[in-house]
Formats: sequence, structure tokens, C-alpha cells
Amino acid sequence: MERQVKIALAEKWTSTLKSECASKSTLGNCHIDTLSTGKTHPVWDTVASCIKDVRKGVVKARLLTGTYMTQTLKSKYSSDKISPTCPLCNGEDEDLHHILFRCEHLWSARFPILDELLEEVSPHFEPGEWHRLSKESQLQLIVDSQLLVTSGHLPDDSELLQRVEVKSRQLVYNVHCRRMMLLSQSRLPRS
Repeated sequence: MERQVKIALAEKWTSTLKSECASKSTLGNCHIDTLSTGKTHPVWDTVASCIKDVRKGVVKARLLTGTYMTQTLKSKYSSDKISPTCPLCNGEDEDLHHILFRCEHLWSARFPILDELLEEVSPHFEPGEWHRLSKESQLQLIVDSQLLVTSGHLPDDSELLQRVEVKSRQLVYNVHCRRMMLLSQSRLPRS
């Protein structure tokens, strides 16, 4: 009887959690079906218990939860008083896709790991298919690859998804650190 009560409570709270998450626009990059009370999100399953790995996980979790501050978010929350344009390249609006794939100033931080990541998943794509995917699908590989399993682009292979998670977390962290360094340098007084 006690076990049935625990199961019923867990199911109720998992249902509530999923329902609440579905109503949050910031969680659009999160695969809600993987959420369950008493279980960590796959982003945290491969994080080691060292400070540097936890920091990488925190940055990745910000992307996952829509709380990573980009210029487009700053612009949105400032009622367009702040420009959404990337302060590094001034080329286009700075959203997650721009930061992770397009900003030329972040190329050195993204290049080697993005290539490794694409090499990891390329056997599961038809030739040229990756470049034909929508920006959102490309972003899902980095932010929450579970969404690409649901859409049929990747197999439900836990070892593959763990490797993708580790590489994507490193990619996100490298790009984040490079971005923060460049932004702090651009704020320094010129001599």
C-alpha cells in the first residue's frame, strides 16, 4: 500500500511538473518528456563532481532553461531600449543560434569541439542533412539532444547521447568563456 501511494504521488507531481513546464516559453529547448520527479535531467547525469564540470553544467542549464542572457533577451526585457545586435560582431541579432554557430568572434572557441560533435552524430544523418535542418533543430543538438531522438534524427542510444552531452557541454562552456572574456575586454577603457 505504501509503495502504491509513493508511486501515485510521484506520478501526480511528475504530471504537474510537465504541465507547468509546458506552459513556460523559456523551456522551449528542453525535452519535457524526460522530466520526472526524483530524477535529474540528462544534462546533469554526466556532470562530474568537480567544480569546473559543475560550472559547465550551470552554463548549459541556463541555455536549457532559457535564462542565458543574450542581446535578444536583453532587448526584449528592456522594451527594445537595448539593441539585440551582437556586441562582438555587430552582424546580426545575438540569440543562442548566433552565439553557438554563427558569431565569427567565437569561432576559435567553437570550432574544434563542434567538429567533434558533428563527427559523432554524422553517421545518423544523410549527407548534407545537417545543413538542411532548421536553426531550432541544430540548436537542439547542443542544448538538449533528447529532442532530436523524439524527432527521429538521432537514435535512442544512451551511450551516444552521453557523448553528445559531454561534448556539447564543453562546447557551450568554451563559447561562454570566450564570449565573457571578449565582452569584458570591450568594456575596458581604451588607452
